[in-house]
Amino acid sequence: MSSKRGRIRNAIQAMAGAENLDLYVLAVVALLFIVLGVTGVSDVKTLSSVVLSLLAVLAYSQLKARKQIQLIRRAHSADSTTVLRRIFPPKPD
Repeated sequence: MSSKRGRIRNAIQAMAGAENLDLYVLAVVALLFIVLGVTGVSDVKTLSSVVLSLLAVLAYSQLKARKQIQLIRRAHSADSTTVLRRIFPPKPD
């Protein structure tokens, strides 16, 4: 039983410190409102508002991911002539 609690605690700590915390929150809220919609607890107006807000969070996450990919691509193309580095891992600028 204590190992199960430890696993759950480790998973929660990993999610809380993750870069993609917004996606974890998005998934949890989506699942919550799926259950509320299926059981009839939440009305259509509330569900549609939540769906729109979840789509906005998803769009923000996609924009953030695209920016990270652009940064990686720029860093790679700027240093594409070097196959092997003399100092690895490279020192931060």
